[in-house]
Amino acid sequence: GNATSSNNATYNGINNGATEGEGKLGRSMSFDGNNDYIELPNYTYWTSIKKDFTISLWFKLDRLPTEEEVGMELV
Repeated sequence: GNATSSNNATYNGINNGATEGEGKLGRSMSFDGNNDYIELPNYTYWTSIKKDFTISLWFKLDRLPTEEEVGMELV
């Protein structure tokens, strides 16, 4: 799958193992929990931002992790 920006094709991510699939609104990325990630390269843009900004995402868990998997008590 690709990790292109939804509003500016200049600032795309680099896909490292995630697969593309159907999302709630359009396409999505699926992570197997084993080392998949999207890398946001060190564009000059990130260091030129002089005010607060937000990166947002939606996610859905196939299941909640067990206490042993997270190594602490779940709340």
